[in-house]
Amino acid sequence: MFRNVLTIILLTGGLVSCGGSSTEDQTTDQNEEALERTIDLEAPAAAPPQEAPTMNAILESGANFQTLATAIQAAGMEEVLNKRDITLLAPNNDAFMALGESKLATLLDPSKKEQLKKILQNHVVQGVFTTTELKNGQTLTTLGGTQLSVKVNDGQIMIGNASIVASNIASKNGVIQAIDGVL
Repeated sequence: MFRNVLTIILLTGGLVSCGGSSTEDQTTDQNEEALERTIDLEAPAAAPPQEAPTMNAILESGANFQTLATAIQAAGMEEVLNKRDITLLAPNNDAFMALGESKLATLLDPSKKEQLKKILQNHVVQGVFTTTELKNGQTLTTLGGTQLSVKVNDGQIMIGNASIVASNIASKNGVIQAIDGVL
């Protein structure tokens, strides 16, 4: 109905604007132009931009984060990564392998769930910190209560004892900074 009213208004405007000209071709051209300007108010709105995936989805689908995804599940921390406005300092697979197979197996043992949870909480920071927001000498406090110092040197950013190796991975609720060490 709104479309029809809008079309009539535009057509009327087109007829009035022809200034009483008796040339039928000119009126037809103006009417066609008015129809082209008709706004379709009944058309569905443009689809919103696709939402970024959740942190858990990124970790589970990324080949470099399989060990971290396994550790998060073993510690029962999936819900922590659903919190809003967080930064995940995500150790890549190589960072976990550097611990050694036996230490990693010990951490993933169900009887060590609380120890693993404490370690993983030291990789989550409240607030979204992209690399442009990380400054030399800054201190980040993790969910585990640990304070991590930020060092920036020649464009390389270190958080605690780990370097950022892949940065600013956007997620639905924050950002992931991939790091090369377990904090």
